Amino acid sequence: MDVTLLSIQQYDDLVKRIESVKTELSQIQMNQSDPILDVAKTCEILGISRRHYQQLRDTQQIDFYQVGNKIWVKMSDIDKFLKKHYVPSLKK
Repeated sequence: MDVTLLSIQQYDDLVKRIESVKTELSQIQMNQSDPILDVAKTCEILGISRRHYQQLRDTQQIDFYQVGNKIWVKMSDIDKFLKKHYVPSLKK
């Protein structure tokens, strides 16, 4: 395992950049009628485990965004995934 040491200034700069990305993401999310969800909320909505959600991403069954190690999903992509897997009843 490699260890990288940061000076206090480098660490502060990194934290500022992360906060900037977080702020931008929040602003984008607030300006859209299509909410952007994290992995935990996505799994909760779909009623699946994090591992199953990982398999859906690995097999490209659901669209997502990745910023660094963070995964984001638009609610419309979840709706699209659910509609694709809709099975109508035989009774009419």
